[in-house]
Amino acid sequence: MKIKYAVACGAISLLMAVPLFAQGKGGKPGGGGGGGGETTAKGANIRDAANGYGLYIASDGAGAYSFSIDTTAGVSGSDIVMGAGLYGGSRKAHFTFAESWDWGGENSAPFAEAVIPGHFVLKCTRRGVDVRTMSAGATALCPLVSQFDYNGVPYRLGTNADSQHEVPLQGEDAEVQCTATDRKGCKSWQIRASGAPTYVGSDPNPKSLSILFNRNTNEVLGYYRMSFLIDVVK
Repeated sequence: MKIKYAVACGAISLLMAVPLFAQGKGGKPGGGGGGGGETTAKGANIRDAANGYGLYIASDGAGAYSFSIDTTAGVSGSDIVMGAGLYGGSRKAHFTFAESWDWGGENSAPFAEAVIPGHFVLKCTRRGVDVRTMSAGATALCPLVSQFDYNGVPYRLGTNADSQHEVPLQGEDAEVQCTATDRKGCKSWQIRASGAPTYVGSDPNPKSLSILFNRNTNEVLGYYRMSFLIDVVK
């Protein structure tokens, strides 16, 4: 049985699910929009830019996303579930596949850049980490699973150091840090890439190696380095 602690969602996106090619995304200088700086809005705030460069997982520009803290009876830890784009909601996220990684196979993302329905789960139950009991400043590595649909095909992007599916090699986890606490425990977190920067131009943002799958068949469609920065606030 799962227990959910839901937080109010943000505004509804009116963006079309079509590819976008804009300055400030895909490692280009500038961009950023409303998510480029610190935010204290309640919800999951997916930033658009950091250090003057667009992030490869970014927002749809419609404010904070809904989120919940999920637990499962008999399983240690808790997960942060963000967005409802694939499950009856209308929120989207901005995905950019600008940095492919040579793994010996084909890298075949279905687009270079698009704003499409998205759903994210930081799966700290996989590491036995309860995000609710983290102390201020504490960090942990947890898988981040991003799901999206494009042209009727479901995809999964696993930012994960131990995929449960057969893969030629593993990716890298995301890092989560508790940024503030109160008497009930941790009340805000930052989720970010844990890997070293790789440079397109001079983009200095850290990136985590992530594995793209067809969600129906679990076929590996490529390896991509992804940058992201998400502030989650109760």
